[in-house]
Amino acid sequence: MTPKEAKEQGYTRAMREDDDFCTSLDHLEPEDIESEKYIICQKEPRFAIQITEKDFKEILLEHLERQEEETGFGEIMDDLDTAINEQTFTGEVERINSIIGQVKVWDLTDDLIPLTNV
Repeated sequence: MTPKEAKEQGYTRAMREDDDFCTSLDHLEPEDIESEKYIICQKEPRFAIQITEKDFKEILLEHLERQEEETGFGEIMDDLDTAINEQTFTGEVERINSIIGQVKVWDLTDDLIPLTNV
C-alpha cells in the first residue's frame, strides 16, 4: 500500500521494521520507504497509560513514606494517610491524564500491511 492509498483509507502512521514506534506518514519520504521496510499502524491510537484517583493517592503516600527518615513523617504517617484519603483529587488526576494522554501509542495493523512506493 502506498502512503497515498494508506491516507485515503484513514491510516496516518507506519512503523519501520526495526523500530518500536509509529511515524507519521506525512514525515516519510519516498527514499525512506525504498531503503527501509515499513508496516502500516492501526488507524486509531491506543492509550496505554492512565491513572485513577486511588493510584494518585497511593503514589503520593508512597512518596511521603520514602521521605520518612529525612522528614520525620514516620510519626505522622497515619495522620497523613487519613488526611490524603479523605480528599478528592479529581481535578489533579484529570490534569495528569490529560498530559500523559498526549503521548499516544499505535499498534501495527493485524494483517501487517507493508508500505510501498508503488
